[in-house]
Formats: sequence, C-alpha cells, structure tokens
Amino acid sequence: MSAHDADEMITPGLIERPAPIAGFPNFGHIPLTGMANARDLGGMPAADGRAIKMGRLLRTDALHHATEADLEWLVGTCGVQRVFDFRSPEEKKAAPDPKSQMKGVVFFDVPVFNVASVGLMPGQGIAADAVALEHVARGLHPLVRQVYPRCLLGAEGIAAYRALFDALLRAEDGATLWHCTEGKDRTGLAAVLVEHALGVSEENIRKDYLATNLFAQTAVEKIADAFGRHHVAVRADMDLDAVFYAYEDYLDEALAAVREQCGGLDEYLEEQLGVTPDARRQLQEMYLA
Repeated sequence: MSAHDADEMITPGLIERPAPIAGFPNFGHIPLTGMANARDLGGMPAADGRAIKMGRLLRTDALHHATEADLEWLVGTCGVQRVFDFRSPEEKKAAPDPKSQMKGVVFFDVPVFNVASVGLMPGQGIAADAVALEHVARGLHPLVRQVYPRCLLGAEGIAAYRALFDALLRAEDGATLWHCTEGKDRTGLAAVLVEHALGVSEENIRKDYLATNLFAQTAVEKIADAFGRHHVAVRADMDLDAVFYAYEDYLDEALAAVREQCGGLDEYLEEQLGVTPDARRQLQEMYLA
C-alpha cells in the first residue's frame, strides 16, 4: 500500500480552529524546521492590560526532531535555560531529548502520567503503534478525553506542574520551555495553567489551546506517510485526529474535574500546586510587560 493510499483511508473528524487573538499574531508560532508546534507565549494579552513578555515562556512538541539550527536558535537566540519534559520514561527512552546539543540547559524530567496506565504506548515504532491503535481504534477520542483529568489531578501530574511553577518563580532570566510529544495535551494543559496564573482570559486560553490544530497537520501527514511506508493499513474508523488534534471537549473534561474536586483553577493552583495569590502576583511581575 502506498503512503497516498494510507492517507486516503484516514477519515478526519471535525477539526476545531480558533479565531485569532488580537496582539498575538499566529499564536506565537516559531517556524522551526524539525518541530511543527513550537510557540512563544510572548505577546499574549494578560492581566491589567499587560502582555506576556517575549522569549520567556515557550511551549513545543518533542525536541528529538529538532535540527541543529533549531537547537542553536532555541539556546543561542532565544536563550532557553530550562526544559521541562512531560513525557513518560518509555517515551523518553524511545526518543530522548538532545541534551548534549543544548549545553548549559537544565532539564527537568517530570512525567505527567504513565502512558501504560492510560492505554497509550507511543514511541515504540510506527508498526507497533499501529497495533496498539487497533485495540482502541473505535474509542480514541473518549480515551484521550478521559486522560485530561488525570493529567491535572493525578499525583504525577500535580508533581510535574508544581515543579514547573516552582522553576518559573525562580527563573530570573532566560526562557523556560516545556514539551511533551505533540505539544498538545500535557503541554497544552501546562500552558492553560500558566496563562491562567498570568491573567489571560478564558476565551484566549481556549483559543491558544486550539491553536495546535493550525500546526499539527504536518505531523498527521507524516504519520500517514509512515504507516504507508511500513505497509500498515490504517482503518477508516481509526480516529487518528483524536490523538493529533486538540478538541475543546478535552479541555472541558479537565476543567470540569478541577471544578468538582477543587472548586476551580484558582483553588487548584493554590491548593494543589502551591501557587498562592502572592505567587501569582510575583509571576505577573516577572513575566508580564
């Protein structure tokens, strides 16, 4: 089977695309060669009419596809000093961060969840991934959606996001970058939390969450090509879009669980992550201009 045939067998769902955010062109997208979903939060409107500072907060997909020029830009030009990797140990083993090429950068390996516990085992090779996907082909969307509350409320997720905020509060200069695999779920939720702490409106938080869908198409096409090269049939009912695109009901599921358990994001930040009102004011002084 050709790659073209594999692509034709994928039935895309309804992809949600966000309206623009005023003053935040192209959602801060960074046009790197090896990474499709790299973005700088700088410029996003936040508390008190201010905006997030440029070059301080970066969210990306996995770093292992980054070219040498990409890494030189991130470290040399943008000044990345800290990298948070939210992936599982299995994902990191299969595709480790290019630590040796990012001299002087401090890496924080903080998994948000164990992928085996949620039924997803990415990064074991495209053919193996296809077999895994076959087992959940008819229910990928609800499977991904049910992972979202675990990201925020599971012990690993709380520890990972608490570590991110602890580092942000200590980071006097330079950029902090966080990533997972696609830069959508674990990374997207981290962005939601940081943006909320900085006073970004819920409307714009939701838009930025969905902005992954503007940049994920390349990744989806690469997966289809890879399936084709390995002669793996992609069934029409395999909703790969559920894995590679952001959906607002995913975020709704997470926020509903937080409201039920904590009362809301404000309470979650304080009670679970230790981000007090004073800490939020400090973050806003540090990261807003």
